[in-house]
Amino acid sequence: MAEERQTKVCKVCYEQIDARAKKCPFCRQYQEPFVFFTLHPALVMWLFVLPLVALYAFMGLWLYRSFSTGEDFARHEGELRVISSNMAWAEDESAPAIWVVGELENSGNVPWTDIQIEVQFTDRAGRLVDKDTKPDRGTVPPHRRAPFMVATIPGLPRDNYAACKVYVRWAKDARKSWFFGLGD
Repeated sequence: MAEERQTKVCKVCYEQIDARAKKCPFCRQYQEPFVFFTLHPALVMWLFVLPLVALYAFMGLWLYRSFSTGEDFARHEGELRVISSNMAWAEDESAPAIWVVGELENSGNVPWTDIQIEVQFTDRAGRLVDKDTKPDRGTVPPHRRAPFMVATIPGLPRDNYAACKVYVRWAKDARKSWFFGLGD
């Protein structure tokens, strides 16, 4: 005895279709409302395309923020200046080091980070005997002061170092740094 095939009526075109059908063979419409969301190729495409587009946008923003320099420091050089500095020798004579500590002042409207600080060392006669340039990873917000520190290994005996002068040579617009403001 042959089993009788069960049918149902398509909800869109009203044709008789197999009761197990998820999609009508005549009008190609889904019969269950949520089957569309699980089987439709456009939905599957968007499940992969949207995250890729979001990732692409995030990476673009990251690249822009990481490699864009923002404001040109040369135009604002006079706004970031050294207002005090002191030179001291490390106590350990086995590996002598010179520590220069001081304070920077930002009188402008741009926050600066990755500040390149140059220290020029002079002898008692005021002649240049050594110099070193080091980055300071701190940030100096607009209209604020911030400390800095430079440690260097001297290239000459201790008696050759009488004084130092400190200059800010370069800095990066902190607004273009990826994590600016998150740690403050």
